[in-house]
Amino acid sequence: MKRARGSTNRAGITWGVLAFGLAVLWFVVWPEEHLGAGIGSLQYALIRWGHGVAWVFLSAMFFAKSSGSDAAEKLSSLLGTAGGISYAAFLLAYVLAR
Repeated sequence: MKRARGSTNRAGITWGVLAFGLAVLWFVVWPEEHLGAGIGSLQYALIRWGHGVAWVFLSAMFFAKSSGSDAAEKLSSLLGTAGGISYAAFLLAYVLAR
């Protein structure tokens, strides 16, 4: 069912707020103690910030999706993809550091 023009999706906003809360959590809690001694600065940055950035992208995706406009729908697809790429980069850097 299509929403009326200008209306927002409360579920999308709720998921966006929850995802943003997880982003804040992952910016504070990160796997510092599991890092190897000789990792490079890019790998360190991906491990330190990658997981939180992925959740920021997912949060933005939910907020964009909740607006219901066609342009926001396309943007939400790009934001979701960026979140997936950010998370994959985090995982790869983390696995290689162990």
